[in-house]
Amino acid sequence: MERIKKDNETEKTLAERVARYLDLNIRGCGLHLVVLSCIKDFRDEGNALGHCVYSCGYYKKEDSLLLSARGKGGKRWETIEVSLK
Repeated sequence: MERIKKDNETEKTLAERVARYLDLNIRGCGLHLVVLSCIKDFRDEGNALGHCVYSCGYYKKEDSLLLSARGKGGKRWETIEVSLK
């Protein structure tokens, strides 16, 4: 129960932190960058690409914005971390 409460608090903090970036729309050369905006996005990204973006808690990093680089059809290519400092 405590973990669910903590995850809900983290989800709210993440949503507030990335809200100003949700309209960010970067496209070109068959590439689209998508803001990872909720914990589920981080979990899906980590599962799809086989890396630790979710398991290492990147969604908790207050000074980072994470983007998913995707190709045609939404196929994930890479995860990009951008410093907000």
